[in-house]
Amino acid sequence: MDHNDCIDCQWFYIGDYILNKLYDLGVRNIFGIPGDYVLDFVKLIEKFEGIKFINTCDENGAAIAADTYARLNNVGCICITYGVGGIKTLNALANAYVERSPVILISGSPPIYEKSKFNDTHMLHHEVSKKNTQLIMMKEVTCYQAVLSDPFTAITELENAFTSLRKNSQPIYIELPKDFTFEKGYFIKTPIQKSIDPNFTSSLWEAASEIIHIIKNSKHAIIMVGLEVGRYRLKGQVNEFIERTQIPFCTTVMGKSFFGENNLLFAGCYVGKMSNKEVYNYVESRDCCIMMGVQITDTVSGIFSSKRFLKNDDNIKLNMNGIQINNHFYNNINMEQVLNLILNNEEFQEDINDIYYTRHAYSLSSQNPISLSLNENHSSDNNSDSDQEEEKTKRNKNILNNSESKKEIQFRSGKSKLVKTNLPSLFLKKIIHFEPSNKPLKNDVIYRIINRWINSNTTVICDVGDPSFGTYDLFIPNGAVYINPAIYLSLGYGVPATLGACAAEPTRRIITICGDGGFQMTCQEISALARYHYHPIIIILNNNGYTTERGLDKDIVKANDIHSWNYEKLIEVVGSGRYIGNIKTEKDLDLALCHCFDMSSTLASFKTVDNAGVAQINEFENRTYIKNEYKEEGNADENKNKNKNKEENENENENENENEKKPKREEIPFTHIHNYNNTAHDEYNNYVPQETNWNDEFNNKNNIGPSTKEGDHIRDMIYSKEWKKLIPFSEYVKAYTCSKEKIGKNSYNTNGFTGHTNNNNDNDNDNDNSSSSSCSSSNSINNQMIKNNQRQNNYGLKLKSNYLTLIEIQLDELDMSYGSKRFISLSQKKK
Repeated sequence: MDHNDCIDCQWFYIGDYILNKLYDLGVRNIFGIPGDYVLDFVKLIEKFEGIKFINTCDENGAAIAADTYARLNNVGCICITYGVGGIKTLNALANAYVERSPVILISGSPPIYEKSKFNDTHMLHHEVSKKNTQLIMMKEVTCYQAVLSDPFTAITELENAFTSLRKNSQPIYIELPKDFTFEKGYFIKTPIQKSIDPNFTSSLWEAASEIIHIIKNSKHAIIMVGLEVGRYRLKGQVNEFIERTQIPFCTTVMGKSFFGENNLLFAGCYVGKMSNKEVYNYVESRDCCIMMGVQITDTVSGIFSSKRFLKNDDNIKLNMNGIQINNHFYNNINMEQVLNLILNNEEFQEDINDIYYTRHAYSLSSQNPISLSLNENHSSDNNSDSDQEEEKTKRNKNILNNSESKKEIQFRSGKSKLVKTNLPSLFLKKIIHFEPSNKPLKNDVIYRIINRWINSNTTVICDVGDPSFGTYDLFIPNGAVYINPAIYLSLGYGVPATLGACAAEPTRRIITICGDGGFQMTCQEISALARYHYHPIIIILNNNGYTTERGLDKDIVKANDIHSWNYEKLIEVVGSGRYIGNIKTEKDLDLALCHCFDMSSTLASFKTVDNAGVAQINEFENRTYIKNEYKEEGNADENKNKNKNKEENENENENENENEKKPKREEIPFTHIHNYNNTAHDEYNNYVPQETNWNDEFNNKNNIGPSTKEGDHIRDMIYSKEWKKLIPFSEYVKAYTCSKEKIGKNSYNTNGFTGHTNNNNDNDNDNDNSSSSSCSSSNSINNQMIKNNQRQNNYGLKLKSNYLTLIEIQLDELDMSYGSKRFISLSQKKK
């Protein structure tokens, strides 16, 4: 290298450089298993402040966990040894490669000294051959391979690898020799020669203009959100485009939850003919489809049953590796560049306004043209042209400058009639208004019941098989996350993915849905979940085999059956957690989930008593809501008067029964619900998780939990570390309560700690169950009381708000979801 080309030269310890780079990228947890070739680097990780090494039971599980961690954290990392460790990660890395998950694989390798001295004549342990077999395999599932074999090129190789990681959003491979962790690496900076395509600017403007032209000439356009929108962090740009154009959007299964489905413009999850029929017909009938970051595969397109995916006419395909507009290809520009130009350049702002007023999401009558207004009371048909022009200018200004006002716009015709959206909505009614009954539990109903417990703090993970196909229509509100490996479809994804999700976002509530076949493949990672004190809910759909495979070929008699396990014993094996089984009816499952989200069967909602001895129920995890009646704007005054009269009546009753009236619960609004008008689609406005009448449930003599008469047959067990075995959860809580009463009447809070002693009650009688001796919520913690409680508690109990929980649901062998049935039907038609 010519000395004149060198700008600067720096040196770093290679191991320290890697860890600092990982920290800067956002890595806070590294998954893996220590091996002899990587022990020095693992030792360095343990000493590095800010990054934690999470041991897994298996390298494949570590790679899946890192993949899920990357999907939530924008980057993930796995550290394993050479050969026996690295080759085991290939399947999980293939999944991350196909579904564009940015995972960093750091593999130890034989030391350079030993390889140079002995490898010409002798093989070293963990090697397959004298060739670097692992590197050859890794080239197929990673976008860059950095083999650190020279101190003078090591840092440059690492920089190239991290650049490729950001550019491609795919796994990279770093091979770190055992004797290079503490080796000095030299970084020689040279001028960067950027190659500029002379046609770039013209291509970008041509593509942007062509996109705008096609959308302006359409009347019923739709935006389809795919995988790359999330992977390349383009949610902000895409959301801005949707809001400013008011074009409705749907998602593919890989783009599901990128935007809240309580958005007024959401049209459903589109998976070809595997979609809900209403969603399928709506998407196929659009005259223009703008696909943003969509990867077209058989499972994404419903076994290629989608006409919309396969045709080029009336399609705009925006991806990060190029753009296709009808039959016109632009290979030198990408989705991010085009969106930034359209959204930020003044040349396109008037076009965006025109698209906005096309009202793609609204049903309009050609006989009654409407004038749009931000003013709710605007209803005059005789406005002058100048007034209309002034009003339009004012609207344009507000639309461009106030993103919040866009959400509040409500369109009215000249006769003050509400303009209705034309979006699919009937399929939502089955979800939103579903109420569990005492009917035997069937597969399709399971997902509707789970949906009742999904809120903005929930992450839903689906294993492959029926959980993957059956969850397409889950209603995912803003803030909730949905993860489904729907392209590569590697069975056994669920449990290790749960570990990655818990590590990435430990404060969120994780619900994982697995079939028994996939669960048995990787269930050993429950050990890591227990070790690191994570508390997900893992639902096992037990139908004694591979249900989807049974449907694909019914002539196979035994191969699709698996051995039946006693799943509750897994909790005993790992020595931590809770098991709920023997679920037979719809209400059983709903009650089981209630117990998980709200402490337990006996602590489903904390019951406190105020000084007057009046029962009061605390809200939990934004789950219990007061269901509000939907109010149309046309009846706003009438509703206002009704509410006023209602309040007056309540005040009168309060004066008459001041000592008897129960306090009202505070209304908790469902987040991000837009107010818009549509007789069918306004179900979004009414959507709140189903309310439970806890007052009727709190009837047990201890006043600490609901009556479970309908669910007495449910098997609810928890592992007691003191007794070293599973015990009924009711006994667990009873022992805890008795020990509490021995030291005084204390309070519970949602973290499971004891609060201050109730000074108004000096009676420590164990049999005193009166309401005046009940517990009251408090945030203060008496450390001495906790110590006394631990000494007196024979079980060694500590009530928490949640636990690592397995919920087993026994199903018939051929009981499968609508999505699985459609998948099987379309697959057989293809044959």
